Amino acid sequence: MNLKKIKSMKKIIPVKGMGCAKCKARVENALNALAGVNEASVSLEDAQAVVDYDPAKTSLEQMRAEVENAGYQLIVEEAK
Repeated sequence: MNLKKIKSMKKIIPVKGMGCAKCKARVENALNALAGVNEASVSLEDAQAVVDYDPAKTSLEQMRAEVENAGYQLIVEEAK
């Protein structure tokens, strides 16, 4: 049996512009809607997103653009 190895990366990415629980939900929804994002969770208190994603299917730049379309800033150059 040949099992494909799933490649994923986990990044912690600062988010600017969130002020409430609805903001947090909008950012999470924007990230989770992207093909290639396995899971995204956002902390309002820490102002950051933890994203588990497949870099072959999506990029930090695509995530940044999607979050920007939702009205917030994903600071990709500071991603850990």
